[in-house]
Amino acid sequence: LKDNYIFLDLISKNYLGLSDFNKALEYSLKALKVADVGDLKKTIDEEMSEEQYKAILNKDKANINHIIASIYFKKGEYEKAIPYLEGTVKLFKLPEFKYYLAKAYYKTGKKEEALKELESEFSDPYYKSSVKTEEFYKKLFKEVYGNLDKYEENRKKLQVLQFENKKKLILSHFVNLRKDFDFEMELLNGKKIKKSDLSGKVVFLNFWATWCKPCVKKLEDFQKLYNAWKDKKDVYLLAVTIDDEKPKKIIPKFIREKSYTFPVAYGAELARELNIRGLPELIVLDKKGKIAFREKGYYGNISLKTKYEIIYDRLENGKEIEGEI
Repeated sequence: LKDNYIFLDLISKNYLGLSDFNKALEYSLKALKVADVGDLKKTIDEEMSEEQYKAILNKDKANINHIIASIYFKKGEYEKAIPYLEGTVKLFKLPEFKYYLAKAYYKTGKKEEALKELESEFSDPYYKSSVKTEEFYKKLFKEVYGNLDKYEENRKKLQVLQFENKKKLILSHFVNLRKDFDFEMELLNGKKIKKSDLSGKVVFLNFWATWCKPCVKKLEDFQKLYNAWKDKKDVYLLAVTIDDEKPKKIIPKFIREKSYTFPVAYGAELARELNIRGLPELIVLDKKGKIAFREKGYYGNISLKTKYEIIYDRLENGKEIEGEI
């Protein structure tokens, strides 16, 4: 097990639970060293692609770096924490990590670096406002500039920059490869819906399942957007369930209990045809019925309304996609 960073990391976390920070630090440092040279693929799945492997490895290494930094924080050794926090931020783009790096910079007297790191966090498309971060930024701004005269102006500029970064991120999921396919699905009311019925509309296919918690969360926002958009003639929002086991018993009850009114279709077969593996997944068809946009996952800090409006704005006039991938 000495060559498996996962087990070394687990041992470290057990020592953390016992408040033995020295032992926790020892095993986290060992885990990080092994992760830099180890081969996780054979441990988990030999069929894993290089891209999948790298993503998992980087996320794990970021978390180990973060644990090491947090231990140094508890010991008051902020200078030692900095390189591990910098490693965390580099390996995994989670805005919250930037907050802790900014705190470490601040603790070591590097106020301008701390301010810069927080501004980078604020412009991140995944940043979700928090009181502690906003208050820390305001305090830092005053200490660096001596006053708050331009604080509001600067914060608004960062909000505009964050929106532009959100827009770039969303548009990056537009695709050039337009798979031609057809479908006919049964709706909850027993009627059939065909792809040809939706010609001339921008179609949002939200693939979900009752057992997928992020999917269920997304449906709440999906309902709000449906209420706002239901009178649009050139848009169609459709929740496509991929529940396989007794869907006609499970789904109507679920939708009724939640008081949802958007259209729902049974689409397990279509999901298999489109090779949908992760949920939730959004597929958007342009007005010609071609797949124009595809995205996996649910990111609550980028509102569904903002995302759909950006996609719709891009497609409403039948614009050709210029190739962001």
